[in-house]
Amino acid sequence: MELYIEYVLMDNIIMNYIILKLLDITLGVKIRKVNKALVCGFGAIFSIFLPYLYFSKIILLGYRILVSITLVLLIKKFKKFKNYLTYYALFMAYTFLIGGVCYGVINLLGIEYTSTNLIMNSFEFPFGLLVLILMLAIKLICSVIKVIKKKLRSANYMYDITLIDSDRMVSTVGFFDTGNNVVFKDNGVNIISIGLFMELYKDIDLTEVMLKKNNIRNLKNINYIDISGIGSGEKYLSFEIDEMRVAGIKYLGARIAVAMKNFGDYDCILHRQFVKGE
Repeated sequence: MELYIEYVLMDNIIMNYIILKLLDITLGVKIRKVNKALVCGFGAIFSIFLPYLYFSKIILLGYRILVSITLVLLIKKFKKFKNYLTYYALFMAYTFLIGGVCYGVINLLGIEYTSTNLIMNSFEFPFGLLVLILMLAIKLICSVIKVIKKKLRSANYMYDITLIDSDRMVSTVGFFDTGNNVVFKDNGVNIISIGLFMELYKDIDLTEVMLKKNNIRNLKNINYIDISGIGSGEKYLSFEIDEMRVAGIKYLGARIAVAMKNFGDYDCILHRQFVKGE
């Protein structure tokens, strides 16, 4: 049986890195890069001596316990022993978890291995790299699923809208946000992006809006109001338009506020007063 030192080093560096990333996610912390490097580096060095300790199961077990204690101590400076035990318990749990993944992939690929040390007889490739690729693939799939679920959830709150003011008209997509509680004189306020505002009022100088003038031409019943969640301590332009259509329903004299940014997949945040059934 041949032992490829470079593969053993790479395997253990990758495995320890994955375990540390799982600790980051589980505990909501961010382990310093230098500590991660120390754990991965020393873990890889310690692993080189494992094959030479199989003559005694007691010595091997003691060595592994000593190594695990040392590696966890390298993660950070622990002020409380209880905190250290939390890290140690999770470190060992994820070590067994990754080990189980290794066994599963090995059996799935039909790779020959020794039952004592998992050093492959006929697989001249760093096994840790396969596990890393597998973990990255799982992460990518989870990210894609998360994006799709977010899109599907958002789609239920998207509405076709049309803004009409004098001879101006523009159609776009509005998003019903239950967090939009902005009101003016007990009437709900819809928040549009600066991009939509400039599209609807191409002849208005944006400088007038930024200077908060009260007599901007072509805008009716101007007031500057607070928009919670958009900004703090700053007033935003609001005014009335002739008509607003939401999913084909007409609302006359709707009040619009202008956020000084764009939203992304939609151009307007709808107030519940403009969404039928809410």
